[in-house]
Formats: sequence, C-alpha cells, structure tokens
Amino acid sequence: MLPGLSGFLLVIHKIHIIMVPLSRRARGRAGGGGRVKQFLICFNGYVQGVGFRFTAQTIAKRFQVSGYVKNLPDGRVELLAEGCEQEIRAFVAEVKNTLARHIGETSESWRDAGGEYKGFNVLF
Repeated sequence: MLPGLSGFLLVIHKIHIIMVPLSRRARGRAGGGGRVKQFLICFNGYVQGVGFRFTAQTIAKRFQVSGYVKNLPDGRVELLAEGCEQEIRAFVAEVKNTLARHIGETSESWRDAGGEYKGFNVLF
C-alpha cells in the first residue's frame, strides 16, 4: 500500500494511472451508521424502455442499500431504497446523475424503514 492512498484503487489504463475513490462498501465501512430509513422516489420522463431499472440495480451494488425499482403503468419508474440516510442519498444522486438525460421530474418521500427488503431487485 502506498502512503496517503488509503481508500483509492489505482487503475492502470494504457500509460495513464487513474485514482478512483472506492465506495464505502469496498473500504469495509459501515456506511455512516444511524437509523435505517426508507426513501421512495418516482421518476417521470423518458424512463421506461431505456435500461433505467437495470442501471439502477447495477448502481445499487456499489452502495449499502436494499429495495427495488419497477415500472409503473403510467410510464413512471418507482425506486424504493432502504439503508442509512447518507448511503441512500449517495445512491440516489448517482442514479440521478447517470440517468439525468431521461429524467424529467421526481416525487420523493422519506419514512422509517420496515427492513423487509433483502438486496436490491428489479420488480416486474
């Protein structure tokens, strides 16, 4: 381990060395602690038929969240995430950033988690 590079993964790409920050999970941290929360967000826009759900599921693997993502009959996508608030906020920010070109508006709500979700799944 090189001094001062804790928490980073060095990736050698061709002749460039790129420093990529590791997620909290990869560093073995608990993800911020605190009370487990539940966050429900519905995405409007061009969000169905563009790989939105599977992209969200892939992003979720990098965060300590559980829950689901599913298409709604009215054309929106619903995403429910459980975990510590800090981890959920980081996860949702990454989803929004990655899929920004497809998202119009969102509706969001927070509540205490029930703890009924294991893993993060695409529901059909």
